[in-house]
Amino acid sequence: MIELISRIEKPYETEVVELKEAKHDFSFKDLGRYFSALSNEAVLRGKQDAWLLFGIDNDKAVYGTAYRRDNPTKLQSLKREVAGHTNNRMTFREIHELEIEGKRVLAFQISAATPGMPTAFNNAAWAREGESLVPLPIDKYEQIRQMRRPDWSASEVEGATYDDLDPEAVRRAVELFLSKHGRHRDAFAGMNDRAILDKASLTRDGKITPTALILIGRPESIHLLGDISPRITWTLYASDGSVTTYEHFKPPFLLAVDRVLGKIRNERYRFNANGASLFPIEVSQYEPEIIRELLNNCIAHQDYSMQGRVNVEEFEDHLVFLNEGAFIPETIEKAMRPGFKPSYYRNPFL
Repeated sequence: MIELISRIEKPYETEVVELKEAKHDFSFKDLGRYFSALSNEAVLRGKQDAWLLFGIDNDKAVYGTAYRRDNPTKLQSLKREVAGHTNNRMTFREIHELEIEGKRVLAFQISAATPGMPTAFNNAAWAREGESLVPLPIDKYEQIRQMRRPDWSASEVEGATYDDLDPEAVRRAVELFLSKHGRHRDAFAGMNDRAILDKASLTRDGKITPTALILIGRPESIHLLGDISPRITWTLYASDGSVTTYEHFKPPFLLAVDRVLGKIRNERYRFNANGASLFPIEVSQYEPEIIRELLNNCIAHQDYSMQGRVNVEEFEDHLVFLNEGAFIPETIEKAMRPGFKPSYYRNPFL
């Protein structure tokens, strides 16, 4: 970190570093604007991170900062505070406390904006022009919007082999694929399971993908995805909001979705549609296909880089489905417009 600071020159080689004295305090509004600007500039310049440094001025003179020094918990809570004001709940990757020349310096590590989605703070996106903070110009906005990051879900998982796939899930995947393409079943008659998994876009050229591990992988093979640990958690709440019970479900998710569905209490109700009748209509509280569709969407559109999980929360009279990552259409109103199509999908292969 100190080596990074020592390499900073003026004028800056890039616009992904901002130095501030911030001797005692700093406006939260300005902090959020710099977060937005630096995040957007980082993605435009192909950088993984940008930096906001407190306690150093533009001439690299070290003054030190007392910003939130008296309460370390309050300093780290800044991550949550910033996430509550960004459009995609982005926040600092890390907040580093350093000692330089015997003085306290804070280095805020800011992740680059998500390709296709400029980082905004309080619904406004910002950028930098030299050392000035400015609203994100339309040309930069469009440049970020048109960016596409590589499809993580289609990449090859290093070290993964066919033995890392769950045999029961593989059989189920093959059955579903052949059922869907029943008219062409004869064309697949001579293919083995490995070839069919390629056709089903679970594997790619025989290579194991994150998609394959998530949907049909063995639970013990998920470590091959590194820090990413896919999981579905079902939680049942009592009428007072307390947790009654819960259960975690690991991949293969192709099988897990039905197990989660089996946990949900789906009572049958009887009612008379046209007054008194000896033949009341019976209906389920929830339509199973809707539950399965919602759960599949949570799995498909999860931002797995956030290392979170899919949550299914069951209350007495409703269900809540939660996954990690920003809502790509940004608003429900936009998604409901006739003919709407999202500009991109987060995990196209998945």
